[in-house]
Amino acid sequence: MIHRIFLAVLLTLGCAVAAPAFAQTSPPSSSGSSMARGYETDLQRNHYAIGITGGVGGSSGLGYRQYFGNTGIQINVLPLIYNRGDYLGIWVGGQVINYMVAWTRGHTALRLVGAGSVKISRDQSANITVPDANCASVQCKAITTHKAPVDYFTSAGAGFGFEFGAVTRPGFSASIDLMMTVMWDNDGFYSAYPLPYGSLMYNW
Repeated sequence: MIHRIFLAVLLTLGCAVAAPAFAQTSPPSSSGSSMARGYETDLQRNHYAIGITGGVGGSSGLGYRQYFGNTGIQINVLPLIYNRGDYLGIWVGGQVINYMVAWTRGHTALRLVGAGSVKISRDQSANITVPDANCASVQCKAITTHKAPVDYFTSAGAGFGFEFGAVTRPGFSASIDLMMTVMWDNDGFYSAYPLPYGSLMYNW
């Protein structure tokens, strides 16, 4: 009976001594580690970004991005006027970006992206020009003053990509995304393709 009690006491003391040792077997993680980091509440530390974007019609232009934790909302706009005003256009687009994982000390990140855009344009450069002296009839005036129709081109897409550079700190970063994109024009459905998108932004 005594030896059983003695054995129980030894086992209890052994467990008490071994417990702290097992608790320290996992080394503490360093904030400067270059290993991949999972989703953290403070993965994205920037608040704003400006730069240029490029992609399918409507997704290109001057971009502005605002971060809400690990999620960013980006908009782009590009007004176009050329050929003495015969061509007028406006490209407007938006993206929602979610940063999933960052590694190499926050210089590279995996991101999920959803996007939409619209391109509105009118091209009157093909209109027929006739001198006023030779265009007296109603039919001629109707042809020469006819306004070209407004063209619409819209798109929506979703996919993933990578961002490189100053991703989680102030500085420049570049991104490349691949999104399955569905497009529509004035006649309806136009096409659906996986298409690349890119941006160069300054973050702070």
